[in-house]
Amino acid sequence: MEQEYQLLQQDMLHDIERCLKLPHPEKQNVESCFWIAKNYCEKLKELVKQKGFNDVSREIEFFREVKPQFTFYIQYYVLLSEALQFVPMLSPVPDEIKDCITTEVWQADVEVSIIDFWENEGKRFKRFCDKHREFIEYFESDNRRNDCLYFLRESDVTKDYEFTSLYDMDKSLTTSYERLLGSYLANKKYWEYCKERLVESKTLIRGKEK
Repeated sequence: MEQEYQLLQQDMLHDIERCLKLPHPEKQNVESCFWIAKNYCEKLKELVKQKGFNDVSREIEFFREVKPQFTFYIQYYVLLSEALQFVPMLSPVPDEIKDCITTEVWQADVEVSIIDFWENEGKRFKRFCDKHREFIEYFESDNRRNDCLYFLRESDVTKDYEFTSLYDMDKSLTTSYERLLGSYLANKKYWEYCKERLVESKTLIRGKEK
């Protein structure tokens, strides 16, 4: 990755790290991180428009190695923000069912629901990988023989690919597989987050049982 891109990425990661340490609810920090990543992606676009691509190899590097390392954070924080809206939360027994269930049973049910939630969310990554197995295996093997097909704009015959998104509408600076790669990296990072939350949830329950 060229130095200008590296410095911009480092600044983005620094701002994200600082944001995640703020004493705010996780959901609020996650939403702020989304906007940080989006703003840095806009800076990246302006930078590459100024620089341009001197040759094919630099264009390929940009769409394979550079841009996805910015855009996947946007997608990751979208996934995480949505999850945090729907994850079950420990709360008092609702008034309307207080006569039907004890506090202990209610809390146990919620704890099981939390574990089930993160287990199911973690399965999304496998479904994604199964659907896009051929490309993912190609990328993870560090194979380069099809880079001209996947990461050159002139070779992109699927501009209306399913990964078109509202935060990345500029088709002059996209390829279909660059977007797919960004989505893969986002889903992978989200999968790692789900695993951590699952372990935390199970540890919490075991601690209460002792």
